[in-house]
Amino acid sequence: MISPVVRHPGNGAVESRLPWAGGGVKLAGFTVGWRLHTRKAFFGKQVLFLGKSYPTYNLLMVRLSDLHPVESEHLRKRAEAMPAIGPGKWITPPALDQATVAIVSTAGLHRRIDPPFAVGSLDYRIIPGDIQFDDLVLSHISANFDRSAFGQDPNIVFPIDRLRELATAGEIGEVARWHYSFMGAMPDPSQFEETGEEIGRLMAQDGVDVAFLVPI
Repeated sequence: MISPVVRHPGNGAVESRLPWAGGGVKLAGFTVGWRLHTRKAFFGKQVLFLGKSYPTYNLLMVRLSDLHPVESEHLRKRAEAMPAIGPGKWITPPALDQATVAIVSTAGLHRRIDPPFAVGSLDYRIIPGDIQFDDLVLSHISANFDRSAFGQDPNIVFPIDRLRELATAGEIGEVARWHYSFMGAMPDPSQFEETGEEIGRLMAQDGVDVAFLVPI
């Protein structure tokens, strides 16, 4: 599965929105961007993405109504307490076949030699573009999401193989030399503003045109 499933058409299939670059928000000289493509996949089979099929590990999105009432109420109150964050200036990046793309994931990823994330971490880890998955660790502390898909295919949370394939096929210009990961599950996303702008400056210095956001 490349991205979260967003709705069930009710015909035995699911509709999945696949984020990709097309437009974006200006941040410290680069574009955070995406375009939504829609494909259909049948339960227990594959998701089609740019002419290729990929396995689906879990097509069901948990709803608050599926949870225990106490947990459901807890999550609802946390969501209501989150501050509103307005949109930034919208800009158009270079054509995809000329763009350099970097991944920004909130899965709490890092190399084995790097320190793990801790409770309340607002820092980030830098991941080299030539990393191999046996050197990639997930140390996100939240117990509220299923890590089994990461164990089967780390591209679920860090789709570097997909970017490499797109670069080889000429669909994007190139894969960035450096990528970035935060640890998500932060009730107040505005606390990441300072480090987010720092990463924006680093990507601008590296010539990154588009950030592929992978929220977990």
